[in-house]
Amino acid sequence: MSWRRLLQGFAPLLVLGGLFLLDFPLCPSRWLFGAPCPGCGLTRATVALLTGDFSQAMVFHPLVPLLTPIVVWMVFRTALVSAGVLRSDSYDPLARLPKWFWVGVLLLLVGVWVARLLGALGGHPDPVDPANGLLGHVYRLVFGL
Repeated sequence: MSWRRLLQGFAPLLVLGGLFLLDFPLCPSRWLFGAPCPGCGLTRATVALLTGDFSQAMVFHPLVPLLTPIVVWMVFRTALVSAGVLRSDSYDPLARLPKWFWVGVLLLLVGVWVARLLGALGGHPDPVDPANGLLGHVYRLVFGL
């Protein structure tokens, strides 16, 4: 394993970390549509969880205790495989989870997203504002509104 390969494997994480530190909007749904995606708030919830603020983490995204370990494992495992530290066929506990588990996680994620958009669970911490999405800006530019 070389340092170059390790850097290449972790380069996407370094870029994302830099964008996060610069407070750059990372959510493509928010950027394009002006509306939060089902995972919006998860990064802030993870940061709050890591700093010990469990109640604030739950405000940002109530599924943070379930989703953060899954996402962290998937991202770091992919980076380690890309860097050559792990083989792609090495043990992955997530690959052993049954399909019904993943369907349940997806349904739970979408269900919580819809509930928050409707004002349940404290509502969504991010506003829904389609006019501020890229498509809203293009619409106003094209139609002169």
